Amino acid sequence: MQLTKLIIIHNIVLIYLTLKYRDTGMNDNLKRYRAIRKALEKPYPAQPQGNQARLLNTLAALISGIVGSQKSCLSEVANKVPDGT
Repeated sequence: MQLTKLIIIHNIVLIYLTLKYRDTGMNDNLKRYRAIRKALEKPYPAQPQGNQARLLNTLAALISGIVGSQKSCLSEVANKVPDGT
């Protein structure tokens, strides 16, 4: 389980660095959210469904907001979570 968590964190950091230094045309918040969501789904053999999918969406939005705002204050995080995810 610990190895899976480390792999997920490693993937999130790689995705963040890739997005940080890439020229983007799409909304940065949405692109960051989608990349993090995709990285969080990697350890699962099938697409998460139901409650598990809902929790992954929430976790991806929270991580995306923290990375985007570079703060952990909830109001700052909320400004960096994409709308309509």
